[in-house]
Amino acid sequence: MDDLELPEKSPDRTQTENNQRIKEVLGENRQAFEMLIEKSHRDGNVQATADIRALRNRIVDLLKRIDGKTTAFSGKTASSLDEFYDAEQQLIAKSDSFSEMISQMLDGEMNIEAFKLTMSLESIERAIKARIPVDPVLMGKYSANRQRIAAEKAASSEPEVIEESLAIKDEPEQPEEYSVQQPVRETVEEKLDTETLSVLYNYLNILERKYGDFVPEVSPSGDYLSSPKWKYSTDQRSAHAELKGGIFGSLLVLDARWNPETDLRKLVEKVQGIARAAGNNEYRGICFIANSWDDDISEWAESYTHPRLSLFLYSLGSDGVIYNSENTYSRYLQFWYSPLASGKVRLKDLVLDLLQERVNIDASDLASETGLNKKGAQKLLDKLEKKEMLVDIGFGSSKYALSNTFKDN
Repeated sequence: MDDLELPEKSPDRTQTENNQRIKEVLGENRQAFEMLIEKSHRDGNVQATADIRALRNRIVDLLKRIDGKTTAFSGKTASSLDEFYDAEQQLIAKSDSFSEMISQMLDGEMNIEAFKLTMSLESIERAIKARIPVDPVLMGKYSANRQRIAAEKAASSEPEVIEESLAIKDEPEQPEEYSVQQPVRETVEEKLDTETLSVLYNYLNILERKYGDFVPEVSPSGDYLSSPKWKYSTDQRSAHAELKGGIFGSLLVLDARWNPETDLRKLVEKVQGIARAAGNNEYRGICFIANSWDDDISEWAESYTHPRLSLFLYSLGSDGVIYNSENTYSRYLQFWYSPLASGKVRLKDLVLDLLQERVNIDASDLASETGLNKKGAQKLLDKLEKKEMLVDIGFGSSKYALSNTFKDN
């Protein structure tokens, strides 16, 4: 893969979209097989008809295995991003070839041969089994390459005059009229004017109220946090919140700080340093605050991925935060950096809303709506049942409905 190029779509998005595409293609081919069976039957080819029926059943089985959640069927680890994307491309190519063969048989351009269909379908099955799982290691490779490319591009576009100004530091002081011509880069330590300070303080006050009113209920791994130990603080230019994971460390650390860095390379290095500082069982969120952000920095933040860090950018003149919306946990953490004073829905309230739309829910339903894993969703449902908010109506299948005696105080 070219050092300065990467596919537009990240590995997780690529595989999710390919899963959906394969499901749609196999679903269409399943219907096409019905027409092949009918055509073969009319032609009096009894053996081919039986074989094609058996292939149709294999397609049904394959569709069950590709449920949109299982992204791969092997435990293989990618040695490179090229290997991952090549495997995905081969799967799509084999799927397209299978569809083309079926189309030609239906149109009479090719004789109906169960053997050819079997070989083509088996090649798809092998390609599926050879797929590479999207794991933190693979996403780390992608993120590291994106960051390296961004840094290299930033370095290649660095104005030459900056180098001149750096060289001047080692030379005798120049006359005043010469030195004022040098470019001045905004620094993190700059003095803020009254208007900027006012908007910054307002934003930090909103964060402080959020940290006081709301506590994270979903852990980075999707567990339900029933009684988290939560503490927070703010000062003139930053806010900090921490979710303790036990006596030995933190489960989640959230920071927001004034940091109007305009050099993408320096920002990349700073973010990587924060990511490296995260403990093995710790997840971090960092939001850098500035008056505004350059397009290249914004684009980089929107694609940033790391297994233990979510990156956010907030500009004082905007109404929202910039982040990678493809990251599930980043979407969850976005509330704690949003400038909107409200909008957070507690999990209990979300359960109530769901039961206004449905007769009942189970752990799988709740997990798909909240970001909880199935175990965490079941833990929440059990807690709400003990509080007599819900009643188990599943007779062993753990389906829950709103209790007739529940009153929302």
